Amino acid sequence: MASGSSLAGRVAIVTGASSGIGKATGIALAKAGVKVALAARRKDKLQEVAKQISENGGVSICVETDVTKRDQIKALVQETITKLGPVDILVNNAGLWYYSLMQNQLEDLWEEQIDVNIKGLTNCAAAVLDGMIKQRSGHIVNMSSDSGKKLSIHIFFLCHTFNTKSCWSLLSSS
Repeated sequence: MASGSSLAGRVAIVTGASSGIGKATGIALAKAGVKVALAARRKDKLQEVAKQISENGGVSICVETDVTKRDQIKALVQETITKLGPVDILVNNAGLWYYSLMQNQLEDLWEEQIDVNIKGLTNCAAAVLDGMIKQRSGHIVNMSSDSGKKLSIHIFFLCHTFNTKSCWSLLSSS
């Protein structure tokens, strides 16, 4: 691992870490010497990522987590603190999208998308914020999609949730 990295020894939580950008972020942070709590709903996929990190000399834990469940987020943060140390970095990466036309009125899917993409982001930030304030340091990285920057009349709802997530990313960087 990169012991000379300014990130070495830090502790990060990465949500949506079972695949895609979250997986790549977890692996990259571990290569930089960060101890990583990998969080997602698919524990089997998380274990594959953790094995890859371990094989490359990194440190990680897997915590099956649904970001829409505040009790699971609190448990994730507590397990991270207990096993790895205080949380220095949160990467809010969990997200989902359903491509559907507004006229199809798939309200249950819309609600699930809001719960994961917006409420999940706020649940995670709220769970680590107190600790970061007490230690007077910390970073929260909110991932979003370019889909939120372009409005399509046909997939308005999808654009709206991604746009809201983009706004959170802008707010957290100020």
